[in-house]
This record gives sequence, C-alpha cells and structure tokens, in this order.
Amino acid sequence: MRSLWTVRLAAAVQRALRRIRGHVAGMVAAGEAGMATNRTVYHVVPNSSGESWLVSEEGGGFRQEHGTKHEAVEAAKERARAQEPSQVKVHTSDGNMEYESTYGEDPSRSPS
Repeated sequence: MRSLWTVRLAAAVQRALRRIRGHVAGMVAAGEAGMATNRTVYHVVPNSSGESWLVSEEGGGFRQEHGTKHEAVEAAKERARAQEPSQVKVHTSDGNMEYESTYGEDPSRSPS
C-alpha cells in the first residue's frame, strides 16, 4: 500500500506535468515558441510516482527513465550535445522549472 506522502507527491507531479504541457501548448498557439522551433528540447521531470526521473523530448518521440535525477540530467545533456541546436529544461520534483541549458547557436532573430 502506498503511503499518503507518496499519493500526494504523485498527485502533485501529475498537476505539474499538466501545467507544463498546457504552458508549452499555449506558447506554440501564441507563436511565442518561434525561436525554439528549430531546436530539440528535452525535459527532465519526475515520473508519476516520483520514484524515478524521465528524459522526454518535447513533442514526443523520445522518452527514457532513470533511477536518479543526476543520471537523467546527464543523459539529457549528452543527448542534447549530440543534437545541436538543443536545450535541456530541468524541473524540480514538484514540476517547477529549476534551470535550462542551451547547446549550439541560437537561430538568428529577424526584426519585428
């Protein structure tokens, strides 16, 4: 039987993942993700039970589970370095953004 803490953590992680997905979808719909369209973006997030960490490619296509956050971050960075331009977005255990790392040159901006 799962402890109350585990159940609450799993619920918090699910809420955070829904927020992240909604935020990304909103950015794409509003055209705010313009510069990132040519960049591969990886997210490091806890799995739904909070017992392991996932590396997933934004927009699907890649998903890998790791036993620790450190392992997941290292795997995401290695993958991102091999696919420049790219970005790794690392989240906290509650789903909030902790930091991001960008690899390769940013696409040039055109004047608005």
